[in-house]
Parts: sequence; C-alpha cells; structure tokens
Amino acid sequence: MIRLMLLLLGGDFVRRRWAVLLVAGLVWTGIGCWVVVDSIEGVVYFPIHLFASFLALDGLITLYTARRYRGATRRLRYFKGAASLLVAILILAAWSYDDFILALLFGIAFAIDAILGIAAVRVVGFSGWRLSLWFSIAELGAAILILLPYPVRYSATVPYAIGLWFIFSGVNLILLARRAHALPPDTSLALLLSRGYRRTASTALPSDDGTNPPRPLIVHVWTPMGASEDPRHVPLVDRYIAAVDRNGVISTGHAAVEVPETLYASFYPATEIDHSAADFTRLLRATHENDIAGKFQPSYAIESKDWMESTASLEFPRYDLVRLQEFFARYRADTTYNLTDRNCSTTTAQCLDVALEGALWRHPNPRWAVVQALLNPELVIASQMRHRAEMMTWTPGLVLDYARAMRLILDPPPLGWTTIVRWMRHLAHRRRARRRWRRRHSGATASGAV
Repeated sequence: MIRLMLLLLGGDFVRRRWAVLLVAGLVWTGIGCWVVVDSIEGVVYFPIHLFASFLALDGLITLYTARRYRGATRRLRYFKGAASLLVAILILAAWSYDDFILALLFGIAFAIDAILGIAAVRVVGFSGWRLSLWFSIAELGAAILILLPYPVRYSATVPYAIGLWFIFSGVNLILLARRAHALPPDTSLALLLSRGYRRTASTALPSDDGTNPPRPLIVHVWTPMGASEDPRHVPLVDRYIAAVDRNGVISTGHAAVEVPETLYASFYPATEIDHSAADFTRLLRATHENDIAGKFQPSYAIESKDWMESTASLEFPRYDLVRLQEFFARYRADTTYNLTDRNCSTTTAQCLDVALEGALWRHPNPRWAVVQALLNPELVIASQMRHRAEMMTWTPGLVLDYARAMRLILDPPPLGWTTIVRWMRHLAHRRRARRRWRRRHSGATASGAV
C-alpha cells in the first residue's frame, strides 16, 4: 500500500522528501517492533478495540459500495467487506473461542499468501525471485508462530499481525527512501518499481505542465472467459489466470491502453503461441529461453475488427500524456515478448502506472486528495492487485480490477471514508448546536419560572 501511495505522489515528491520518508520508515518499523514484542510478552497496549471499530466501518462501507459492481469485481469487494466485518466482530465480541478463531484465520491467511509466493517463485522464476522467496519464507514463519499457542498468545494475534505489517511496510519505506536519495530529477517511480521493465534506458521521463489532456486514457481488457469459445467455468482461475475451452485450448485474454488518435499500446506475440495445457507450464517461466518476437497492434479499431470488441473498458480523464508518450516510445523499441515477464498485461499496467504517477500531487487540492486516497478502501484492493502481480505476473483480470480500483482512488465514489468523515462532522456540529439550544431554552424556562 505504501508503494502505491508513493507512486501516486510521484518520483519528484519522493526524491525531494527522501529524508522525511526515511524517518517515517524508521518510526514505522519501531512501532511495529514495539507492538510485536508487546504481543509476545502478553502485554498489549495497542488500541485493538478502536482498530476493530474502524475495521467494522470499513467493512460496512465496502459491502454497501460493492452493489455498484458486477461479476467477480462485486464478489471481490463483498469478500473484502465480509472479511473485515468478521474480524471486527470477533475482536469486539466476548466469546470464549474468538481469540483462537482469529489466530486460525490470520495464520491460514499468512500461510496461504506465503505458499502462493513460494509457488510463484518456483513456477515463474522471475527476476528478483530471491527477495520474494525470503519474504515468503518469513511470512510462512510468522504464520506458524500465529498458529502455535506459544510464544504469541492467541489473545495477541491481531496486534502481532498488525505489528508485522508495520515492520514489513516500514522496512520497505526505508529501502525506497534510500534509493530515492540518489535519484536524478524526473526519475519515474513506475519504472523503478516495475518488475517487467528492462532497464536498458534511463529511468528519467519528462512530465507535462499538469493540464488535462484533450482525450481520455482508455484501458481495454479482454478477459479470458470473454476471449474463449465455449469455456469451462473454473472460479477465480478463469478470471485471473486463464480459461480452458472444451477442446483443452487455453486463453489468457488480452489488455491494451489507448489514447484516441494519439497512442495505442497493445503488445502481442508475432506468431501465435501454442496455449495447449502441455506447454503452458513451460511457458510460465519468465526466463530468456521463453522470449519470442512480439508486435504492437496499430490501433484499437483494427484490432477489434480483426478479433473482437473488448470485454471491458475504463476511462481516465486526468493523466500525464507527455510522460506516457515518452515511455511508450522507449518501450516499443524492444519487441521481445515473454508470457509472464513482458506480455500485454505488463505493458498495460506499466503504461497505466507511468500515466498516473504523481496524479495525487497534481490534484488541485493535493493534500485533501492524499487524505481521500488514504481513507479509500479501494487503496487496499489496488495494493493487493499489485502484490499478486509482483508475486506472479500481470494478467488481464488483475489489470481490470487494478484499473477499476485506481479510478475509484482518483475519483472517489459518493459514499466512502471521506463521506463518512463529512457526515460525522455534520452530526457533531448538529449535536453541539442542539446542546446550545437546550442550554438557552432551559435557562429561559428557569427565568420564567422565577
């Protein structure tokens, strides 16, 4: 989540304030260590019930706003809202087995995430896999400690998990701050944080003057189910990985970025890849032996006419067109295609990140935009999509959910944390006004009685 926020603040913001970020990372890590040590010692000072109250409110907001979506997007937000509400209820309730249930839920969640990370390293073998492997091993060790009754007591499970999150995010912030200290001007964080970008060129990109482009940026997505003929439904797999038709042919879908009459970023293998089940596992390795020649489609009109219309499309009215054009001009100079390291979805995600980098700080009211983003539940959704993509690879399903969450971060929905804050401030103002009226009224009544 911290990486995503820094991306939306921009490389120049991070470079100029690297010392502040370094101190914040040290403080963040110190708080995490303090919470973890207290949890192990059985003395918990963390305001757990206040945290549970905010978690419950976040779950209710997510459940309410999930009604606006359809399909897997709705189910994902229902799951997030229900999970947040369930954890909050278990924390606030006084049941005899709630601590054990919480430990079981958190331990299983940590273990699943760690196993998925280790499996991704084993199957994909992407660049930088060693760091991801050590992170997954550390997460698996944390899961084991949570599930064991000692040294972390079940009653301290939630503070322990929160402390670990503080530590991991604080260390991440420290590493980013140290790297930011040496960054030259106009350095793109989107390129530094991207796994699939092959840094043969400079990571410095020019930026525009902050004016809105005349035409919106459009993200086109062909989901695996929508791009496959007579597919067999497999929950989650056909949404985020691939769909298999009746003949056993695998479809991974497609994704592209378009600025009408200006730019079209749609990367595709020059020759059709055999997506049979026998070769699919081999093709998942993000190694050079799976590199093949790729090609860029000329326009959405031509691609949709030759194939089919996109399953979904999302528009972004505010973005950095100059930076996007410069990045894509460099990117398309290399036509190397790799199914898991440099594919259509990684191209789309990187173009989107470059275009939206610094969007919060370019906002007319940047500080309020940052507060809105931090209070927006969609920030967690977008962060999770990025985390999954970094552990495996970008897929059309991940790109679609990521783009939807990013659009809602930059253009918050009517009901969200910020709306709730405004509503609570309005209620507090009305309550104070009512108390003043009652005092005046009671004083007038007392004077009349005398």
